[in-house]
Amino acid sequence: EEILEHSKLIIGHDQFAYKKGTNKTSALIKCKHHWLKWLDEDAEFVRVLSFDFRKAFDSVPHDIVTGKLKQTNLNPYIINWIISFLTNRKQRVVVDGIITRYVDINKGVPQGTVIGPFLFSLM
Repeated sequence: EEILEHSKLIIGHDQFAYKKGTNKTSALIKCKHHWLKWLDEDAEFVRVLSFDFRKAFDSVPHDIVTGKLKQTNLNPYIINWIISFLTNRKQRVVVDGIITRYVDINKGVPQGTVIGPFLFSLM
């Protein structure tokens, strides 16, 4: 609950991802509104850049997330818990019954977790 309240202060009002009551359709409607407004204000054209953030959750550096967390007003105990949650993670894969060795995970936000989208949004 405390993290949710702080996320409202940290995450900008123009961000639509991972916020209750918003979605990509809302984001596109707002973009279209701005584009049409600019064209109505005598713009001859509007440039639009689109990015594909594949593997975005997997590429978030832990030190950057840690730094961003420390800049918040979150309870220090919660910050330390999140840092502990991100550090010293390991993973391995099983393919056709063969288990690989453990690999250290030093970047990325764990997907499928409740806190993952919040941590990604800090970026």
